[in-house]
Amino acid sequence: MNGFSGQTIYDPILFQLYNICYSSLPIVVYSLFDKEKKGREYLKNPDLYAVGPKDLLFNKLTFWSWIFYGVWQSLLLTLPTFYAMEGNFIYEEDGYMFNFWTSGMTIFGYVIIVANVKVLLFSNRHSILSLTLIFGSILVYYITYAIASAVAVTYDLYNGCSRFYRFYFEFYN
Repeated sequence: MNGFSGQTIYDPILFQLYNICYSSLPIVVYSLFDKEKKGREYLKNPDLYAVGPKDLLFNKLTFWSWIFYGVWQSLLLTLPTFYAMEGNFIYEEDGYMFNFWTSGMTIFGYVIIVANVKVLLFSNRHSILSLTLIFGSILVYYITYAIASAVAVTYDLYNGCSRFYRFYFEFYN
């Protein structure tokens, strides 16, 4: 794939926006407003706080299962994408092979979708604000990627968005 060249698969500018624009606001709304029970129930039943000191929700087994889950998800997103986009040696009209960064930015889009869908699935309560921020974060990524690929000065990112759509319609049709 990259021959261990040290080349990143993501655009550094869009990568820096991950925590700021693509994933932070849904998590902030989740942490502020999501509750399993109403506040008075916690005051009436202090045993609900015992799960923390007893390590019932977070322990070594939980930690390593989440590490394994993260590695599994990364393999599930990365390997099929590279196989489909890089493994078929698709050539464009200008004679270049399909771009490495286009595959990477596709994976990056999948990561943003998975992160926001996880917030959606872990939430106990949903509001218009939380749903707007979750789906809006995904939409903001695709808008910024389309803008960045239209105005980028490097070939790696330039027209990456249009190359992806051209690949998608050629490969799946």
